[in-house]
Amino acid sequence: MAAISIHPFQPLIISTLLYFFLGLLINNPTGCEAENILYGNESLNNGESLEYDNYRFKIQEDCNLVLYQGDSAIWASNTDGKGQNCYCRMQSDGNLVIYEPGDPDRAVWASNTDRDSGNYVLILQKDGNVVIYGSAIWATGTSAQFGTMNWLGIIGSDEPKRNISKN
Repeated sequence: MAAISIHPFQPLIISTLLYFFLGLLINNPTGCEAENILYGNESLNNGESLEYDNYRFKIQEDCNLVLYQGDSAIWASNTDGKGQNCYCRMQSDGNLVIYEPGDPDRAVWASNTDRDSGNYVLILQKDGNVVIYGSAIWATGTSAQFGTMNWLGIIGSDEPKRNISKN
């Protein structure tokens, strides 16, 4: 039976990596949580905002949804005064809607981007643009193959990948 040789620094390297990754989890206990993304079926409640660098996308107490660059408003839904204690919801149909709470909740404003139910996200990008991204248009259907995701395919490409390996 062959003996397994362990490099003298291997336990030190493993310990260091373990402490590093545990440190990341302790500093951010919720994992990888972005401050500039609103996922489908998530809401920004009254006074909350998405932030990226010098940009802030905020649902204000007056029900106005405003994009700020620093202290300057660069875009607004112009819904100030049209409700109270409003919240902004990224819906699973791709529509971004401002609601005033009630029985039932009343829609104050909408992006009018509703489509079929899917996976939509709103992202405050580093260039200050706020964009709603939607469900995939085309895929090979191989994402579950071998339990891994296929990152080589290009969404929307109608060109098949060719197997160039020689048997």
